[in-house]
Amino acid sequence: MRKELLEVIKCPACGKSGANNFQLTENAAVSFEIKEAQVKCFCGETFKVKNGILSLLYKPDREVLEEIKGIMEALKEANPKHTDEMLLSLPESAESKNPFDATCKYSLNFYKVINELGIRGGELVLDLGSGNTWSSNKLAEMGCRCVALDISVPKFKGLESAETYFKSGKVY
Repeated sequence: MRKELLEVIKCPACGKSGANNFQLTENAAVSFEIKEAQVKCFCGETFKVKNGILSLLYKPDREVLEEIKGIMEALKEANPKHTDEMLLSLPESAESKNPFDATCKYSLNFYKVINELGIRGGELVLDLGSGNTWSSNKLAEMGCRCVALDISVPKFKGLESAETYFKSGKVY
């Protein structure tokens, strides 16, 4: 997490936003990234930063907790396709040739949407449901400032995947 994130987040407890509403207590930082910290809103709620990821999950309902549980269960089985190289080759490597599969023409559709939205780089983008953050990576490669948001955290299924893109040296 970068400190600049505090400028764009909104407290899920009270709804206030802006860096002036939050107090950051860093425990560990690497270069420009805050790896471990606490973010406290002036309403009194505290949110943790772990492995560079700010958790704003606040009083999740049963369905959200069940989805997180399902993601964790799915990760228990080792998948030989889950490698850093696989993450770096997304979305193209995940495409199916079967026109009835949801991943058919995956990358073509992604780039078409980016073109239709007129994204050229420099935009601030909120990537909702970012999963393993490949789309945030592609947008960052274009020069966008991206905030990836998802309830899934573990590498290959969630936000921890972003570390692979950071280590590739291309983008943050």
